Amino acid sequence: MITHGESISIADYLTLRDGVRVLSRPTCHYAYHPCDDAVLSLHEFAGKNWRLQNRKRLMMEEIISGTDELGVLLMGPPKGVYWYGSRLTIAEARRVAPHNNATSLQVTAAVLAGVVWALEHPNEGIVEPEGMDFARVLDIARPYLGEMVGVHGGWTPLDDRERLFAEDLDREDPWQFKNIRVLDGCKMGRRAELIGLCLYGLGGCVDFAYHLTWGAPRASIWYSNLPVAFSAAVFWPVDLVAMALLAKSMSSTRVSVRSRHS
Repeated sequence: MITHGESISIADYLTLRDGVRVLSRPTCHYAYHPCDDAVLSLHEFAGKNWRLQNRKRLMMEEIISGTDELGVLLMGPPKGVYWYGSRLTIAEARRVAPHNNATSLQVTAAVLAGVVWALEHPNEGIVEPEGMDFARVLDIARPYLGEMVGVHGGWTPLDDRERLFAEDLDREDPWQFKNIRVLDGCKMGRRAELIGLCLYGLGGCVDFAYHLTWGAPRASIWYSNLPVAFSAAVFWPVDLVAMALLAKSMSSTRVSVRSRHS
């Protein structure tokens, strides 16, 4: 796991308090999506029951093309979402700092800027990134970050929702956390499992009662059928198939006997 303390420190920095009471606090998350080939590699890794390969290598010169986009997505402003960050190609990364790739350079550029800022402020002690001068940090890191881009978008968490099934959404405020989290889908999955289990149990009860009363006199129960009824109820779908095949076999036998008598 890669720890990213900014998801905590940014939220703390932007928290609005009235004394000890918190009035508002933004939700911050770190998210990263690998390239298609890396995703396929993860699927292969999962398919091997999360067992690492015996041989591993750090890919550097084998990378021939691609871009790494690293930035911040601000969700909730009136104009929609806003993304600001670095778009750095592998070619640009190798031009400004040989033997690097786009990802490594975006990380080390920030480390370099942090070290320079610390040397310029030796008496500040330990500070979070939010306590540093962002303009000075960007001045140092900017030559290594490729294209710096700011883009507005109209996306909200309500886009393309409820196409397959109804959801519990807050349509008055699209940016409520309940519209983003995927917990509701998990609840629906568990609810569907519970409904399926109940239906299976109901089918088992019907099959159990059928075998207890099958062939018995009216309004009576043959308790000697308990073992058979219990086994049939546990595996009632198999029991239904078996009874259908048996009925078909018996029907064919009756037809054969009738044809011989005729």
